[in-house]
Amino acid sequence: MLNGHLRHNSLDSVAFGASYDFVELYPERLTIPSGERESHKKSWPEFTHLEFEEPAARLEYLHRFNAYK
Repeated sequence: MLNGHLRHNSLDSVAFGASYDFVELYPERLTIPSGERESHKKSWPEFTHLEFEEPAARLEYLHRFNAYK
């Protein structure tokens, strides 16, 4: 049975290291011009930076890891 798991007994969101919402929204954020992204990011509270950077780094790592496919 196909269940969308990337690893045995692992939900996609666990394997990605990010929620489904984040996985969907992160690529859209990358379409915003860099200067505008940074300007918007500067307005975030510190805890938001931390909540964003960790899953973003995980998705970037997975992207690089899977680039050969």
